Amino acid sequence: MPRRPWLPADRFEPEAWLQALTGATVAGVVSSDFESYVRFDDLPHGEPLHVLARIMSEHTGTPERCWFLVWEGYSLNAAAIAGDPVFPLDDRRFYVFRGEVAELVDLAQYLATAGLDEETLARLNADGHSDLPSKWWPEDRAWVAGWHIDAAYLVVGCSDVMAERLLELKSLGARPASRVDPLEWG
Repeated sequence: MPRRPWLPADRFEPEAWLQALTGATVAGVVSSDFESYVRFDDLPHGEPLHVLARIMSEHTGTPERCWFLVWEGYSLNAAAIAGDPVFPLDDRRFYVFRGEVAELVDLAQYLATAGLDEETLARLNADGHSDLPSKWWPEDRAWVAGWHIDAAYLVVGCSDVMAERLLELKSLGARPASRVDPLEWG
Protein backbone atom coordinates (compact mmCIF):
# COMPACT_ATOMS: atom_id res chain seq x y z
CA MET A 1 0.00 0.00 0.00
CA PRO A 2 1.46 3.40 -0.89
CA ARG A 3 2.17 5.91 1.81
CA ARG A 4 -0.32 8.80 2.09
CA PRO A 5 1.67 12.05 2.23
CA TRP A 6 -0.98 14.06 0.35
CA LEU A 7 -3.70 15.74 2.35
CA PRO A 8 -7.26 16.75 1.70
CA ALA A 9 -7.20 20.49 1.09
CA ASP A 10 -8.60 22.24 4.14
CA ARG A 11 -9.00 25.44 2.15
CA PHE A 12 -9.39 25.74 -1.59
CA GLU A 13 -10.22 28.98 -3.34
CA PRO A 14 -10.26 28.30 -7.09
CA GLU A 15 -9.07 30.98 -9.42
CA ALA A 16 -11.15 32.21 -12.36
CA TRP A 17 -9.17 30.08 -14.87
CA LEU A 18 -10.30 26.89 -13.18
CA GLN A 19 -13.92 27.93 -12.90
CA ALA A 20 -13.95 28.80 -16.63
CA LEU A 21 -13.04 25.29 -17.81
CA THR A 22 -15.77 23.81 -19.98
CA GLY A 23 -14.35 20.44 -20.97
CA ALA A 24 -15.41 20.68 -24.65
CA THR A 25 -11.91 21.31 -26.07
CA VAL A 26 -8.31 20.66 -25.06
CA ALA A 27 -8.13 24.18 -23.55
CA GLY A 28 -11.46 23.50 -21.83
CA VAL A 29 -9.79 20.71 -19.86
CA VAL A 30 -6.56 22.48 -18.85
CA SER A 31 -6.91 26.22 -19.72
CA SER A 32 -6.04 28.29 -22.78
CA ASP A 33 -3.06 30.00 -21.14
CA PHE A 34 -0.24 27.78 -22.45
CA GLU A 35 2.26 27.86 -25.32
CA SER A 36 1.88 24.14 -26.03
CA TYR A 37 -0.42 21.22 -25.46
CA VAL A 38 0.42 17.52 -25.41
CA ARG A 39 -2.07 14.68 -25.60
CA PHE A 40 -1.37 11.21 -24.21
CA ASP A 41 -3.54 8.55 -25.84
CA ASP A 42 -2.67 6.05 -23.08
CA LEU A 43 -3.32 7.09 -19.50
CA PRO A 44 0.00 6.51 -17.73
CA HIS A 45 0.55 4.13 -14.83
CA GLY A 46 3.55 2.28 -13.43
CA GLU A 47 6.99 3.45 -14.57
CA PRO A 48 5.67 5.85 -17.26
CA LEU A 49 3.76 7.70 -14.53
CA HIS A 50 7.00 8.02 -12.54
CA VAL A 51 8.69 9.50 -15.62
CA LEU A 52 5.79 11.90 -16.21
CA ALA A 53 5.85 13.05 -12.56
CA ARG A 54 9.62 13.58 -12.75
CA ILE A 55 9.32 15.74 -15.89
CA MET A 56 6.49 17.72 -14.29
CA SER A 57 8.57 18.30 -11.15
CA GLU A 58 11.45 19.60 -13.25
CA HIS A 59 9.24 22.13 -15.03
CA THR A 60 7.80 24.06 -12.10
CA GLY A 61 9.19 26.38 -9.46
CA THR A 62 6.80 24.90 -6.88
CA PRO A 63 7.14 21.08 -7.10
CA GLU A 64 6.42 20.79 -3.38
CA ARG A 65 3.01 22.49 -3.73
CA CYS A 66 0.59 20.78 -6.11
CA TRP A 67 -3.21 20.60 -6.27
CA PHE A 68 -5.05 17.41 -7.26
CA LEU A 69 -8.76 17.19 -8.16
CA VAL A 70 -10.51 13.81 -8.04
CA TRP A 71 -14.06 13.48 -9.37
CA GLU A 72 -16.48 12.25 -6.70
CA GLY A 73 -17.87 9.53 -9.01
CA TYR A 74 -14.44 8.20 -9.82
CA SER A 75 -13.01 7.00 -6.54
CA LEU A 76 -14.55 5.77 -3.32
CA ASN A 77 -11.04 5.87 -1.88
CA ALA A 78 -10.93 9.64 -2.28
CA ALA A 79 -14.13 9.94 -0.27
CA ALA A 80 -12.65 7.84 2.52
CA ILE A 81 -9.84 10.31 3.15
CA ALA A 82 -11.27 13.61 1.94
CA GLY A 83 -14.80 13.77 3.32
CA ASP A 84 -17.28 15.77 1.26
CA PRO A 85 -16.45 16.92 -2.28
CA VAL A 86 -15.68 20.61 -2.04
CA PHE A 87 -15.40 21.93 -5.56
CA PRO A 88 -18.02 21.99 -8.34
CA LEU A 89 -16.75 22.15 -11.94
CA ASP A 90 -18.47 21.41 -15.26
CA ASP A 91 -21.54 19.87 -13.56
CA ARG A 92 -19.41 17.55 -11.40
CA ARG A 93 -18.02 17.77 -7.89
CA PHE A 94 -14.42 17.08 -6.96
CA TYR A 95 -12.38 16.18 -3.92
CA VAL A 96 -9.38 18.47 -3.56
CA PHE A 97 -5.98 17.26 -2.34
CA ARG A 98 -2.64 18.98 -1.97
CA GLY A 99 0.86 17.57 -1.91
CA GLU A 100 4.06 17.39 -3.92
CA VAL A 101 4.09 16.76 -7.67
CA ALA A 102 6.16 13.62 -7.00
CA GLU A 103 3.30 12.26 -4.86
CA LEU A 104 1.15 11.91 -7.97
CA VAL A 105 2.29 8.30 -8.31
CA ASP A 106 1.33 7.33 -4.74
CA LEU A 107 -2.00 9.15 -4.93
CA ALA A 108 -2.87 7.48 -8.24
CA GLN A 109 -2.00 4.04 -6.85
CA TYR A 110 -4.02 4.68 -3.70
CA LEU A 111 -7.07 5.82 -5.68
CA ALA A 112 -6.94 2.57 -7.65
CA THR A 113 -6.12 0.02 -4.98
CA ALA A 114 -7.09 0.98 -1.42
CA GLY A 115 -9.54 -1.46 0.08
CA LEU A 116 -8.90 -4.27 -2.41
CA ASP A 117 -8.26 -7.83 -1.28
CA GLU A 118 -4.63 -9.08 -1.26
CA GLU A 119 -4.94 -11.20 -4.42
CA THR A 120 -6.46 -8.41 -6.52
CA LEU A 121 -4.00 -5.91 -5.08
CA ALA A 122 -1.02 -8.15 -5.98
CA ARG A 123 -2.30 -8.55 -9.55
CA LEU A 124 -2.90 -4.83 -10.04
CA ASN A 125 0.44 -3.88 -8.47
CA ALA A 126 2.21 -6.31 -10.80
CA ASP A 127 0.66 -4.39 -13.71
CA GLY A 128 1.52 -1.05 -12.10
CA HIS A 129 -2.18 -0.13 -12.14
CA SER A 130 -3.18 3.33 -10.95
CA ASP A 131 -6.02 5.82 -11.36
CA LEU A 132 -5.09 9.39 -12.20
CA PRO A 133 -6.62 12.43 -10.54
CA SER A 134 -8.94 14.31 -12.90
CA LYS A 135 -6.73 17.40 -12.91
CA TRP A 136 -3.50 18.45 -11.24
CA TRP A 137 -1.19 21.46 -11.34
CA PRO A 138 1.60 23.07 -9.32
CA GLU A 139 0.91 26.21 -7.34
CA ASP A 140 2.81 28.39 -9.85
CA ARG A 141 0.64 26.93 -12.64
CA ALA A 142 3.65 26.32 -14.88
CA TRP A 143 1.52 23.54 -16.39
CA VAL A 144 -1.86 21.89 -15.90
CA ALA A 145 -2.63 18.22 -16.54
CA GLY A 146 -6.10 16.79 -16.82
CA TRP A 147 -8.53 14.52 -18.54
CA HIS A 148 -12.28 14.53 -18.96
CA ILE A 149 -14.02 11.49 -17.50
CA ASP A 150 -15.71 10.80 -20.86
CA ALA A 151 -12.51 11.14 -22.95
CA ALA A 152 -9.91 8.46 -22.25
CA TYR A 153 -6.77 10.48 -22.76
CA LEU A 154 -4.66 12.92 -20.79
CA VAL A 155 -3.90 16.50 -21.87
CA VAL A 156 -1.10 18.71 -20.53
CA GLY A 157 -0.92 22.45 -21.13
CA CYS A 158 2.65 23.66 -20.68
CA SER A 159 5.65 25.56 -22.04
CA ASP A 160 7.24 24.69 -25.37
CA VAL A 161 10.31 23.35 -23.53
CA MET A 162 8.26 21.01 -21.37
CA ALA A 163 6.22 19.89 -24.38
CA GLU A 164 9.42 18.81 -26.14
CA ARG A 165 10.25 16.56 -23.18
CA LEU A 166 6.73 15.16 -22.96
CA LEU A 167 6.61 14.36 -26.67
CA GLU A 168 9.53 11.99 -26.12
CA LEU A 169 7.14 9.69 -24.20
CA LYS A 170 6.09 7.80 -27.32
CA SER A 171 5.10 4.70 -25.30
CA LEU A 172 2.17 6.73 -23.91
CA GLY A 173 1.02 7.85 -27.34
CA ALA A 174 2.28 11.41 -26.77
CA ARG A 175 1.46 13.78 -29.59
CA PRO A 176 1.02 17.52 -30.05
CA ALA A 177 -2.43 18.98 -29.55
CA SER A 178 -3.99 22.38 -30.15
CA ARG A 179 -5.96 24.37 -27.60
CA VAL A 180 -8.96 24.34 -29.98
CA ASP A 181 -8.96 20.58 -30.64
CA PRO A 182 -12.38 19.17 -29.69
CA LEU A 183 -12.38 16.35 -27.18
CA GLU A 184 -12.98 12.92 -28.62
CA TRP A 185 -15.51 11.07 -26.50
CA GLY A 186 -15.37 7.42 -25.75
